[in-house]
Amino acid sequence: MSFIEVPASKKSLGNRRPIYGVGINDADYMTQYQGERCPYYMAWKSMIRRCYSKECHLRSPTYIGCSVHKDWHVFSTFKDWMKQQDWKNNSLDKDLLNPGNRVYAEGNCIFVSARINALFNNNKASRGAYPEGVYLQDRGKKFVAEVGVNSKRSKYLGLFDTPEEAREAYINAKHKIIVDIANEQDDPRLKNGLLKHAQLLINEVNNVNHTQRNKVLQRKLPAQTKNDMQPIPGQPKGRDVIHPVQGRDRVSL
Repeated sequence: MSFIEVPASKKSLGNRRPIYGVGINDADYMTQYQGERCPYYMAWKSMIRRCYSKECHLRSPTYIGCSVHKDWHVFSTFKDWMKQQDWKNNSLDKDLLNPGNRVYAEGNCIFVSARINALFNNNKASRGAYPEGVYLQDRGKKFVAEVGVNSKRSKYLGLFDTPEEAREAYINAKHKIIVDIANEQDDPRLKNGLLKHAQLLINEVNNVNHTQRNKVLQRKLPAQTKNDMQPIPGQPKGRDVIHPVQGRDRVSL
């Protein structure tokens, strides 16, 4: 049964209060009638709740610091936008198009399928001290890497000596999954948003590898002492110009 917009009485309109202190329900109809609820209103109210409900923040602290653009504080403005979106059986997302975004607004949001939404559920609260996709084997000697193929199934990626190695295996597998799904999309906004997230994963691997290479090079560099340094012939005293003693090994960076 589809929702029917039954006009609200003057009494009902007069009894309305701000939703979580900020939301303005300006609908001229009853948002709930005979057990059915307005889908536009429910999506809007859920968005407001995530950002401004203390109870929600206790259960889902990842929403602390998120906000809703002032235009969307008004229900009818959000509804007009939502009616133009592919929203049926999909969920409102604020940071797929712009990774790291914390503001629900027209240019930032898109409705996504459960399949895509599951790609970015990191289960931080349940995975413990290790990074996403990594957990310690029961015997406590190796690290397991696995990646979610969908919301119900995970793919085993192997055992590794360190959580960093397991994390890299996870990232490589996750990157491929996201790119494959991105290439299936007809909506260019959705495709580009997914590819942005895929690139962030590769950046993480590159940054970790760069840091590890620098640490290795630093261990290989010889420690210099005052005896290792001699003034350059002809250089006036007092200038801080030095060169290595002949015969010292040089490391090319």
